[in-house]
Amino acid sequence: MKARIDRALVRGQLSIVVWLGAAAVALALAATAVAEVFHLHARNHGDGVATSFWQELVRTMDPGQITDDSAGFAVLSLGVTIVGLLIVSTLISLVNNRIERRVEGLRRGRDAVHLPGGHIAILGWSDIAGKVIEELHEAGAGSRPGRRWRKDPRLLDVTVLAPASVQDMRHELVELEGLAGDGRHWPLLRSGTTSDTRDLQRLASVATARSVIILHDDAGEGIPDLVKTVMAVVAACEGPIHSAAMDDHPTLVLEVPDDPDATIAHLTRRLQRFGFRVLAVESVALRNELAAQVTRRAGLSAVFRDLLDFAGDEFYLVDPPPSLATFGAAVTGLADLVAVGLIDVHGDPHPAVDLWPGWDEPLAGRRLVVLGEDRAEADAATLVVDPGPPPTGVRPVCSARPQEQQRLLVVGWNHGASHLVEVLDEYAGAGSTLTIVTDHQEVTELPDGLVNLHVDQVLDLGGGLQAWLDAERDHFDHAVVLSHDAKTAAASDADTFLTLLALRPAGLDHGNPTTVVAQIRERANKHLARQSLADDLVVGDSLTATVAAQLAVSPDLDAVVRELVGQTPFTIDIVPVASFGLRGHVTFAVLTRAVADHGEVALGWRVPGGELSLSPSKSAVVPLDEGTGVVVLTRVATAGVDPCAPVVVGTTRTGDALP
Repeated sequence: MKARIDRALVRGQLSIVVWLGAAAVALALAATAVAEVFHLHARNHGDGVATSFWQELVRTMDPGQITDDSAGFAVLSLGVTIVGLLIVSTLISLVNNRIERRVEGLRRGRDAVHLPGGHIAILGWSDIAGKVIEELHEAGAGSRPGRRWRKDPRLLDVTVLAPASVQDMRHELVELEGLAGDGRHWPLLRSGTTSDTRDLQRLASVATARSVIILHDDAGEGIPDLVKTVMAVVAACEGPIHSAAMDDHPTLVLEVPDDPDATIAHLTRRLQRFGFRVLAVESVALRNELAAQVTRRAGLSAVFRDLLDFAGDEFYLVDPPPSLATFGAAVTGLADLVAVGLIDVHGDPHPAVDLWPGWDEPLAGRRLVVLGEDRAEADAATLVVDPGPPPTGVRPVCSARPQEQQRLLVVGWNHGASHLVEVLDEYAGAGSTLTIVTDHQEVTELPDGLVNLHVDQVLDLGGGLQAWLDAERDHFDHAVVLSHDAKTAAASDADTFLTLLALRPAGLDHGNPTTVVAQIRERANKHLARQSLADDLVVGDSLTATVAAQLAVSPDLDAVVRELVGQTPFTIDIVPVASFGLRGHVTFAVLTRAVADHGEVALGWRVPGGELSLSPSKSAVVPLDEGTGVVVLTRVATAGVDPCAPVVVGTTRTGDALP
């Protein structure tokens, strides 16, 4: 008997509960036998074995039942009750221990994840983890005033596996504004090793996930750790990888801070042959690409932010309505959406995007890339009642607006600055000049072969930087303030604020520089750089987080994002509404047609003061106030690229690193 009890204890709590129940029944049977032998019965109860057994069984659980019993039966019942209390207390202790272990397991983050599949797994924990979770929450259930709820409940299922304390991760998430008070959408936090296949299977369930976001660990070994985690995910997806189809595996989205040896690009191409789609987001390159683009026009960072994050308007892939035959008809015929391009995704694991299709380009067999407020609106694809004749004929393949000579100023230097100069050269007009000034920072690796830019000065001013800016700031058209790699994020941002104060002193109008773009390392500091200090802020971790979340939710949009943010002729610009010669009561439908006559696509408008309206209804009235700018998708000249050359479609593949 002792051996059987020991084995029951080893097998688990269920067997112990069974044994305790059997003990209670055995005790009641024994007491019933004694009562029958000595003719002991409860008061006001008749004879009978069944009745006696029931009375004794009840007394094993409730001592109050013995108060009305006769003397002999009361003594017997008292003994039964004492033993019964021991059994019940043991059962309560077992249940309590089970609950405590369950709570402790959740606190430690070692409980297995049980999800039906289709969730998004985040591996690793870094400064951008909270922003990624906020974006995924917004994608799955985010709403704004007057906005419909999004329609994909699977996006609410997010798991996080990281070699960090669950308590630490939870404390960071509590501070997030987007998750505050919304317990329904709280991610499942687990603590473990991201390169351990057992943890990946048990604690993150990566094999059944729709996407896996792998974050860079600043304290780790960089690319080697990233490669090891990727291979662990591949191994955790069970079975020989050479026999799997791409739809059977999750999409892998990698945060790549810097990859000079193109290790991730090589890994990406090799894994694609085995059915894995790997999308790399190079944070440094992304930050520089966007900084160079928004330097051209004040307010562009707000446009890109609205397009990239889930709080604003997003790009969607939709099947074209049957009544729309050409791309030109889609541009003018969609009531609440903006058609921006075409993409071939049917049966192609590496879709090619065309952001400059001809007006007469047929829609059959392709999907539309549209800009809309939410997925429900995109799927509805409401049509304009009377759109009028669509644009037809030859679509201009380049913008008629020439790139002007510019005087550019770069303040500071970091490890991505050389790439930034290359990108600035892409968008600058021929004959533009660049001045680089630093404060105890060595300017290294200036790029060779600049086409449009001439670097006329490189100055290390030391402690005289602020005085130099006070004297020279009005000599430049555009300024870019870079973050400092060698300092902490807080110290770097503090230097950035001082530089912004020098470039935009209080009491002066926004004269020259016409645009000031600043790189901010901490998202919390973006609110300190008010509009009076900088026209645009490039917050590196926010950019990486928003793009990673977008690609995790919609991998097919990878090519679209890369075309808009990368070094391509396609870009977004803000054009004065007066340049289109419109007068009177102008709806967005009228503006769309006027912009199409220039070969461009109108995405919305921006009014003085910064209020932005993207993908408005075609019936919306356009404000024609002075200072209103039309947000357009255009094609401009870049260094070494003739904007009026035929567009080559299909060169962008999802396996390349972004941008």
